[in-house]
Amino acid sequence: MTSKRWLRCLFLAAAAAAAFALNGCGDDEPTNPGGNNTGDDFNETAAVTQASVAAPQAAALAQSITSIADGVGAKDGIYAWNAETMRWEYHYVYSGAGYDYDWTYTAQYLDGEGTPQQYAAGAATVVHTMHGDMDFASNQGGYNVTYDYVYDYDVTISGVGTSLYTMTGSGGYDVDYHIVGPSYDQTASYVVDWETVDGGITVAPGGCPSGTIRYTFDPYHLDVVFDGSSTATHTLYNGSGGVVASGSGTYPLSCGS
Repeated sequence: MTSKRWLRCLFLAAAAAAAFALNGCGDDEPTNPGGNNTGDDFNETAAVTQASVAAPQAAALAQSITSIADGVGAKDGIYAWNAETMRWEYHYVYSGAGYDYDWTYTAQYLDGEGTPQQYAAGAATVVHTMHGDMDFASNQGGYNVTYDYVYDYDVTISGVGTSLYTMTGSGGYDVDYHIVGPSYDQTASYVVDWETVDGGITVAPGGCPSGTIRYTFDPYHLDVVFDGSSTATHTLYNGSGGVVASGSGTYPLSCGS
């Protein structure tokens, strides 16, 4: 999957976050994405809904490894080189249909001693980051809906220039949601964290990823498992460790072809 397709997938995932079920939510202030999960507790309905967002997001992230390691600037032309920060940067801004997007991606290639360099050739690792803000507002049928979505991640891909890449990292997102209608006023704040586990995600150039990305929807968590095939498996667990079948399943990958 190219960086551009990955970007689109993340946009879709952000929009899908609006589908959160609003039950028993308070007005807690969430932490910054990637921090401790201290927003409102998820009930099962909200956790199942968010699992449907996280699975394709994890798949897009895992499938982006080869594209980023190969060289973002020369590969797709959407990144621009910043000589001052010594990294490739891509800034996307969009406003329309009630949505306001502001997303920034960076990619920095490092040699074996950790010194930044412009191109992937000769690099040992690449640090890839993203920060995204999205706001949405709608007033239809007597209901005023607003939500704010913030997404951050920081990953490192090692093994650049070799026959096996390894991605490690973490990130997260938070959603503040407010809906007001006739005799109705409710607010929700959700925080989701994710991280690679057990050594990260590995993939050979032209192959399919292996490893696990874990999302935390406190008190639930979702494991998205890649086994080197063209299908990822995601399993949602409740706070007692039991499997929530309605939040589990498989997701197709476009790798290995």
